[in-house]
Amino acid sequence: PLDPAYPRERIAHYLSDSQASVVVTQDALRPELPATQAKIITVDSLPVNGPSASEAVTTNVTSAATGADLAYLIY
Repeated sequence: PLDPAYPRERIAHYLSDSQASVVVTQDALRPELPATQAKIITVDSLPVNGPSASEAVTTNVTSAATGADLAYLIY
């Protein structure tokens, strides 16, 4: 998580250093983000109505990731 109270320079460093490919934020906080190459997704723009239970995918997603792969960074 990125605390919006952090200085912009600190947030910019975190995004750059972690090579974040996606940032999930709120519309109200979007202008506070520093310039980044990451894709910005605002939760306010996500659809409210997801697939119904009958349309939901019931199989596991495949991934090359293992338990030894880094999941997050803590600064």
